[in-house]
Amino acid sequence: MIHGLSRPFSFSFLCQVWSLYADLEESFGTFKSTKAVYDRVLDLKIATPQIVINYGLFLKEHNYFEEAFRAYEKGISLFKWPNVFDIWNTYLTEFLERYLRTICT
Repeated sequence: MIHGLSRPFSFSFLCQVWSLYADLEESFGTFKSTKAVYDRVLDLKIATPQIVINYGLFLKEHNYFEEAFRAYEKGISLFKWPNVFDIWNTYLTEFLERYLRTICT
């Protein structure tokens, strides 16, 4: 709790702050510092489905495909239906896109 405040921050506020932090790291930080922020958000279990998707896409953009799949899997474990739908949809789409090319060639 911050001095002078009568109550702790809400979960929603914490998610917004960490999301902003991740966005700033993606824009101005290094790969390593950005990955550390996203990993911390998942470890603290304060991710939103959109944060999980952003993390997976960030890893994919840097050719860390297997780590992207692990990030989606961690995110899937944090949410229940229907909130998990977008993570599943992105995960399966990315997985099929990645591995159907290798199977079909």
